[in-house]
Amino acid sequence: MTDELTLREIARRLNTYLKRFELTQALAGLHNAGAYYMGGARIRLTYVSRDGGTTLSRSKAVAYLAWLDAGHVGRHEARVTVNAHASTRKLDG
Repeated sequence: MTDELTLREIARRLNTYLKRFELTQALAGLHNAGAYYMGGARIRLTYVSRDGGTTLSRSKAVAYLAWLDAGHVGRHEARVTVNAHASTRKLDG
């Protein structure tokens, strides 16, 4: 369960998803995507390295990870509008 994970573990798992999406081109527009633990209670997401990234609270990071674990593909903003945008499709298999 994602509620039991440390922020470092959540960041590592989000990073794995983002790197896989970039490698397989499952999510368009990624460049040097990743996630890392910032210390304190925040996780930093980067979709395009030159854009600086986005900071997520633990609750938002846990919700995003759970959404990805359910098979969805998309940026964290897409989780809020599930089924309303093409980038919220699920992975096959």
